[in-house]
Amino acid sequence: MKLRRSVKAFVNLLPVVAIAGVGFFAWSKYQASEAAARPDYEDADAALVAMNPTGAMPSSKRSQVVSVADGDTLTVSSRGKKEKLRLCGIDAPEVAHGSKAGQPLGKEATEKLRSLVGNAGSEVIVVPIEKDRYGRTVAEVVVQKPNSEEETFVNGEMTTAGLAYHYSRYSDRCVNREAIERGEAISREKRVGVWGRTTVVKPWEWRKMQNDKR
Repeated sequence: MKLRRSVKAFVNLLPVVAIAGVGFFAWSKYQASEAAARPDYEDADAALVAMNPTGAMPSSKRSQVVSVADGDTLTVSSRGKKEKLRLCGIDAPEVAHGSKAGQPLGKEATEKLRSLVGNAGSEVIVVPIEKDRYGRTVAEVVVQKPNSEEETFVNGEMTTAGLAYHYSRYSDRCVNREAIERGEAISREKRVGVWGRTTVVKPWEWRKMQNDKR
């Protein structure tokens, strides 16, 4: 399976990539300082330095899912420590929270993510990428069915189902960005999920509209 080999290759190459990564992140940090503040993600390079003070690239880890907040956010636990994750490179339709309005298919996206991790016994493989401005770990997540070697790339599966958009503005650091892009291309062609609707409002546009109403 290409994805499985891609994830394993990524993990095996971490020591090599780390050496080149130090210089890359130094250059990226300078570039980021010139850019405007991100609406959803914190300055990525500052976050990576905070997560990896030695400059080493993050490695994958197995975690247990505690809860699913929506189609792109979940909380996991590893060694007794809880961590909130934001799925790298995707943005799912918003769900209603209190007085905050939700979007069509927001609930369906949440249930899809819940189903993906539930089918794997709520155990996931987490590859942390960076931290966002809210302190969440931006990550790629892979699930593996019990007693099976079959792996599913959750971020890409959400776009393939048409229940999340490729968040291209912030997906540069996603290791499997191409899988996320391919997933969206498939769902658009099949007109499933959000692409089966006549009117499409991207979640980032929706959030801006909601903020403008205040």
